Amino acid sequence: MPASDSAGRRRRNSPVEPVRPPQRPLRQPPQRQSRLGLVALVLAVMSLPAALMPVLGVVIAVVVLLVGLVALVRAVRVEDISWTYPAIAVVVAVLALGASTMVTNAAQDRIRDCGATTAEQAENCLRDNS
Repeated sequence: MPASDSAGRRRRNSPVEPVRPPQRPLRQPPQRQSRLGLVALVLAVMSLPAALMPVLGVVIAVVVLLVGLVALVRAVRVEDISWTYPAIAVVVAVLALGASTMVTNAAQDRIRDCGATTAEQAENCLRDNS
């Protein structure tokens, strides 16, 4: 007697087909990191300790922010370059810029409170009040 299914129809004598796992969509190849993005990230991390120096910290943070923005714009325009490192670099550079601005303002307030008129008086004032 030939085999039949639950509806009473005859089945063909065919080999059992293996069960295939569901097809997953193909993954995108990993995006490459640009050298400029990596440089921006390294400079941004190095700008954090530099933020503790009045005035110089602001200059360094602005330069790092510009490098990070250039890397970010380049990464957004080119599809196969990851924008992760440049984005992190921009965020860290903004934090360093904020910190260096606060340090510079604090140093300026101390110098103003001392009434220093020359660079030597300002240096002595900052050294004595530390």
